[in-house]
Amino acid sequence: MSNPMKGCTAVHHTRLLITLSELCCQTTNYSLAASHLLQCLSLCQQHHFYYLAAMTMMHLAQVQLLLSLPHQALSLVDKSITQVLAHGSEYDKCSVQLLLAKCQLACTKPQKTDKRKE
Repeated sequence: MSNPMKGCTAVHHTRLLITLSELCCQTTNYSLAASHLLQCLSLCQQHHFYYLAAMTMMHLAQVQLLLSLPHQALSLVDKSITQVLAHGSEYDKCSVQLLLAKCQLACTKPQKTDKRKE
C-alpha cells in the first residue's frame, strides 16, 4: 500500500489538514474538523512550526466557538494571538481579531434590563 503523503513536505501536510478541517466545518462535522486540527497541531509541534501551530489553534478556537464553547475558544485565542499579530498577514491579523471579538461577545452574558413602571 502506497503512502498518499509521499513526496509531500510537512508544511504541505499541515496546510492540507487545516484545509480539511475547514471543509469539515462547512459540512458541520466539527468532531472530524477538531481531529484534523489536533493532528495538525501535533505535526506543527514536532517540526517547530510556531506560526502554523498558532493558526491551527485559531482554527481550533473557531471550531470550539461553533460547538458553543466560547470560554475554551477564548482561552486558545489568548494563547496564540501574539504570534499571529506579530508574524501574520493582514488578512490573518484581521481574522484573529474578529475571532477574538466573537469569543468575547459569546462569553458575555445577556444583562437583565430593569423596566420601570411609570
